[in-house]
Amino acid sequence: MNETIELQMLRAASRASRTGAWRWYLSDDRVVWTEVTHTLFEVPPGTHIDLELALSFYEAESLERLVPAVDACRADGTPWNLVTRCRTTSGKRFWARSNGLAVRDGTGTIVALEGSFQDITPERDALLAQEMAEDDLASVLGTMPDGFFLLDESWRFAYLNAASEAMLQRDPQDLVGRDIWQAFPEARGSRFEDVYMRVMARGGSESFTAFFPPLDAWFRVAAHRTPRGVAVHFRIVTAEIQEREELRRFRAALEALDVGAFMLSLDAADPVGGSRIVYANPVARAMAVAHDWAGSLPEILGPLESDPPLDIALAQLAEGQPCASVAIRGTGAGLRRFEVNAVPIRSAEDCPPRHAIVLVSDVTEARRLQEEQRRTERLALLGQMAGGVSHDFNNLLSVILGNVELIELTDAPTERAELVEEARAAVRRGQSLNDSLLAFSGRSRLEPRTEDLGQFIKALAPLLARTLTSRIALSVEVEPDLPQVLLDGAMAESCLLNLVINAREAIERSGAVSIALRRADDVLSPLQKPGPWVRLSVSDTGCGIPGQLHERVFEPFFSTRGPALGSGLGLSRVKGFAEQMGGFVTLTSEEGRGTEVAMHFPVAALQVPADEAAPAPAQRMVRALIVDDTPTVARVAARMLRVQGCRTHTVHGPREARGAMAELGPFDLLLTDMVMPHESGFDLALELRKAHPALKVILMSGFPQQDMGGALPEGMVFLRKPVGRDDLAGAFDSLGLGGPDLGR
Repeated sequence: MNETIELQMLRAASRASRTGAWRWYLSDDRVVWTEVTHTLFEVPPGTHIDLELALSFYEAESLERLVPAVDACRADGTPWNLVTRCRTTSGKRFWARSNGLAVRDGTGTIVALEGSFQDITPERDALLAQEMAEDDLASVLGTMPDGFFLLDESWRFAYLNAASEAMLQRDPQDLVGRDIWQAFPEARGSRFEDVYMRVMARGGSESFTAFFPPLDAWFRVAAHRTPRGVAVHFRIVTAEIQEREELRRFRAALEALDVGAFMLSLDAADPVGGSRIVYANPVARAMAVAHDWAGSLPEILGPLESDPPLDIALAQLAEGQPCASVAIRGTGAGLRRFEVNAVPIRSAEDCPPRHAIVLVSDVTEARRLQEEQRRTERLALLGQMAGGVSHDFNNLLSVILGNVELIELTDAPTERAELVEEARAAVRRGQSLNDSLLAFSGRSRLEPRTEDLGQFIKALAPLLARTLTSRIALSVEVEPDLPQVLLDGAMAESCLLNLVINAREAIERSGAVSIALRRADDVLSPLQKPGPWVRLSVSDTGCGIPGQLHERVFEPFFSTRGPALGSGLGLSRVKGFAEQMGGFVTLTSEEGRGTEVAMHFPVAALQVPADEAAPAPAQRMVRALIVDDTPTVARVAARMLRVQGCRTHTVHGPREARGAMAELGPFDLLLTDMVMPHESGFDLALELRKAHPALKVILMSGFPQQDMGGALPEGMVFLRKPVGRDDLAGAFDSLGLGGPDLGR
């Protein structure tokens, strides 16, 4: 190549690369620069340059490194290659690469130093920018909560950030330079190896989630190919996976529920209108009458009558309160009943609820089945009662019928009197049986008075003792200063006597019966009614009652002693009586250890005054109008009055009674049945008394007095069938009629 052309090319390359040359002659301290060097330092060509001037363009830090390098090269020829910081004559700063080496003469003596000087400012700025970016990246990677590591192409760890230490449970310094498959051999054959190998071979990026058993954690991983290996970004997502799994199971449970389940999104600004449905299980979707799921729950379920109203119940959710409601939709055969229960869902304790779960149960069929079961149970109970009543009444009727027929066959006064008394006793037993039935049903006619139950028990104790045999000891314990209770004395005496007799029958040989009376202020009734109560208990040391029979012993006609020894109405009568008094009964029993039955009576709030003395009876003959739609009953009543001197007139219905009163009246007494076809005797009595205010009335019925709706007006009394001579005599006294001797 032509030397001139080559020189031109070198000069062009020097200008393009901003590289100049220099030489320092040691003999005369003269420095020679090429054109580019002059340009770089902004020194005009032809300027005399010595070493001092040449070194003055270097900044202090660079000069401290350059001067020793120059001295070494001058002394022994050691070359240098330094990156320096320089300044032009105008003060412009730039980066330069300075190279130098020794020039020797024919004898090997160093006579000069020469080298190159290149402006590397763009490259240096780029390098600094790269270093800063790498520092920033290292800072980000070091402080970010996610793990990050680099693998080189030989699968060695090149870098791990600080978060990796906690997640991988290894010190990053121990892992750098180690093969990943040796550090974590359990990763071989796993999803981790499969993805890393594929990314290394094919490039690109892949993300996946996998469980790593040695660390007992789920990881979400993103792997990326880099020029020198694979970059792995990862985080532990065990909590998220568990939460998602719990949510999946929760949703599966909701899907499987046989009740409707809705999830609502609650709008804090408008809790009711904003109760938007975000989820509904299959049962809930089937309940909906509208399927615009953007609507509120009341809109989806359709028009409902609920208590409390559904929109008010849902409004409670915004306040963080659970709510419940009973709702009805439709009428007639299309009526549906729903039970609604809703609970708010909070993301944090101090945050308002954003969602709520609402469970809606269609209880229509369940309610129908419950009603049907109750009807079946009532029918079964009625059948049981009918059988018991039929058995007992047939026995009593057999006694009455047999004695009446025997009266016809004997003329002996003593035998006739015995037969009459036995028949009368059978009637009284039938009346007592009827009282027991009414007490069980809570419909017996009671006459409660304020009683000192302690005095009542003490007065009754001798009678109770006589019912026991000498082998059974009786103890009576009465707490002093007990408050008074409301009590029907006759029924209380009958029930207490029944309990003592039950206790006696439960003791096979010898034993004890204890009666205790004390306060029970802190006891709740089965209906959660609080006290105070006065508790009357009868306990024994007898055979006890099996646990499975504790509830059944209160059923009518159920007896543990068999039909020959009891009617099975004793405890049912006790229970009915206590409940009519506003109290309740408890039973405690254990086989082989005895039984305790306790009646709890509420403390009386008011005193009930005793009846005033009846006025002296009148001495004139009584004219009585007898009304009963059953002729035989009317005849018996008339005969009992006529035999003793009353004048009577008998009719069999209200219409005939009005006619008799108009034609034959006035009468002193109206004796009428309560229940008759088309009209009640009570209504008839009220009507006749309007025209004849002095008319006295005796009402008769097999039903209790309370069915008439309250207390009787003055001048009226009520007798429950069967009515005997003593009953009529007492009624005459109560009404102030006096009158005939009825054989009392």
